[in-house]
Amino acid sequence: MDDGFSNITIAPADLETVAELITMRFPLRLREARRLARMRSLMTATADLNRTLSIYAQHALVHCQGTAGTSDLSADTVALNRTLRAFCAEICTIAAEYDSINRPSIPFTASEEDFEPGERRDFMPWQTPSPGAYSASDAGMRS
Repeated sequence: MDDGFSNITIAPADLETVAELITMRFPLRLREARRLARMRSLMTATADLNRTLSIYAQHALVHCQGTAGTSDLSADTVALNRTLRAFCAEICTIAAEYDSINRPSIPFTASEEDFEPGERRDFMPWQTPSPGAYSASDAGMRS
């Protein structure tokens, strides 16, 4: 029987994908406008989670210290579950959309070991120099 409190997970890869998308900028207006709309939606879900978690923590603290609080902690728990699920769904949806739409269209021609995380984020395949364009000093720096 599902109690509604199981299977709330976010894959680390999804968080990394969303972090990449947050810092990325698209040169085309339509794609950038879509990215901004999705980021606003994510920030709304994040703010809702923050607010709900703060309320839950504040009410739980009052109750656990033995004070008879006037809040309904079980209602706070249900609200926290709902906002956690919404936040997880938002992260997973954005990561899946980004991976399915954008990743295949970007030909990543260099090996992953050649780049630091920031360089990978800023990689622009249309500006990659031709294979013979590196100087001898560049080759020494890559080793």
